[in-house]
Amino acid sequence: MSVAGTVYQKRDRDIPAWGAVVRLTDASGGRFESRANCAGNFYITVGDWEPVFPLVVEVDHADLPAPVPMESHIGREGACAGCHVVDSGPGSPGRVFLLDDPASPDWADPGPQCGGDG
Repeated sequence: MSVAGTVYQKRDRDIPAWGAVVRLTDASGGRFESRANCAGNFYITVGDWEPVFPLVVEVDHADLPAPVPMESHIGREGACAGCHVVDSGPGSPGRVFLLDDPASPDWADPGPQCGGDG
């Protein structure tokens, strides 16, 4: 595994951000993108891309007005769970999510046609 993780719709809900496009740029300027599957997971193999750390990341989705940039870079490892856990605190920025307003409507279930790279 080169880079992998899970993207959620909201900070406080276990609703996957299926179809989210994760765009990564490495220290050498190399770029790669991966689409989250129905569970919100994306997965990039070493055979597909071997990034030079640190990485800058943004996540986009058809239901968003603009891509959401990650507030810090990925400097240590490609597994999102290495830094991201459910609750934010001194050791973690919290889960990767796209909508900060808990009152915003949930996105429709993608149904059986949902694809992705995860």
